[in-house]
Amino acid sequence: MSSMKQDGVLLLGSLGTGMLGLGELYRDLNYEVFGYDDKLNDFCVDQGKAFYSVKNINSETRFLKRDQIMQLITDKKFKEIVFSSAFQTRNLLQDIFQYGIQPKHRFEAVCELFRDKKKILVSGSHGKTTISAILTHLLNAKEACSFYLGGKLLGYDRYAKLVRETNLAVIEGDESDGSFLKMIPYIFVISSIDVEHLEFWKTESLLDLSFYSMGLCVPKCYLAYSNSENRIGLVSSRAKFIPQFSFVNTREGVHFSFEYDGKNFDAFLPFPGQHYARNALCAFLVCYEFGCEPRNLLQRLASYRGVSRRMEVLRKTPLIVSDYAHHPTEVSAVIDSLKNSYQEIVIFFQPHRVSRTKITFSMFKDLFKTVSKAYVLDIYNPLEQNSSCNSEELKELSKLLANYSGAEYLPCFEEIFLREIGRGEGDIYLVIGAGDIDERARHILERV
Repeated sequence: MSSMKQDGVLLLGSLGTGMLGLGELYRDLNYEVFGYDDKLNDFCVDQGKAFYSVKNINSETRFLKRDQIMQLITDKKFKEIVFSSAFQTRNLLQDIFQYGIQPKHRFEAVCELFRDKKKILVSGSHGKTTISAILTHLLNAKEACSFYLGGKLLGYDRYAKLVRETNLAVIEGDESDGSFLKMIPYIFVISSIDVEHLEFWKTESLLDLSFYSMGLCVPKCYLAYSNSENRIGLVSSRAKFIPQFSFVNTREGVHFSFEYDGKNFDAFLPFPGQHYARNALCAFLVCYEFGCEPRNLLQRLASYRGVSRRMEVLRKTPLIVSDYAHHPTEVSAVIDSLKNSYQEIVIFFQPHRVSRTKITFSMFKDLFKTVSKAYVLDIYNPLEQNSSCNSEELKELSKLLANYSGAEYLPCFEEIFLREIGRGEGDIYLVIGAGDIDERARHILERV
């Protein structure tokens, strides 16, 4: 440890998606990035890069054990200590406070790193990662722009990038903990607002008010839906809504047409679904307002490769696709985007968090009855270990959800997953959820 640079940064909860991107930003500024995460025990840290490569962890981050962290804090080796929302109740954070150190929340660090940039902030219940990713892809055609996303941008192989030479930055903001309100951007994009994260907001009115307030504070605001769907009451003088559009889904993607600024446009995005057309249209309008050439924007839309875990193809034969959808609105959108192009759809769905499942339970009614076969796994619930729901109750709730949604309860994922893809009877197999189902599926596919 004696060779460590003075300008070190410690990320607590460093395996979270947002923290992976933050690590990339700090490395762009030549900081040495150190990490600690409860998912990595001392054995994993001792294994070093060999273990990280297996788990697809960036080996440029030096992961530490708890005793190493406290010693380095004593030696004043860290210029910054940053924690994620998922980490803020852990004992280690409390120990750090006792040293008189004030760690930063993840998004506070993001705000500071981008403080001199002209910022486009994207937030909302659904679609924010996709809109942010498409925006980044489109704007990079004009000049390299900085970005910070909730997924790895395919084709760029990064979650985030800080470009010192240019002024523009696309930033995905998190509404689940209200942290997006810490930033005042030049442009604010609202992807959607739905009944989500009420464990934090408590009421829908407070959730709506947060977006309404931000919309009033920024120079420009865009909404990825029409004025008729405007639930928070932002008037057209303060916000720009997407125009009406027509669309046609194919296996290759979505074709959509719209009129804007007195001109007619025909566009194609290589991902199917009305929700993808909506997100792409919103990104197009933002870039159009920035003076980007429409013809170039349409070409860039057609070359968009996507972002990790958003309709990401894990295997082409048989066709296995991973998607981050976890809210019933998102799951329904995924199914709707595919059911006219594929006859045999097989779904493996992992519900996410007990609190979310209880709040949205009624919205799952018969959700999977339109597909050939659907399996519901046990609820992924790592961040709510202190909830009153024990393991048996969790299984019972998972079974109830499976029955209510028209699916089959699946206690053992690997066995049935291998059996289904081995049969090859499905036109497409979907691995859906925000938990560890994507990682589990990838590990299985690496062996077969």
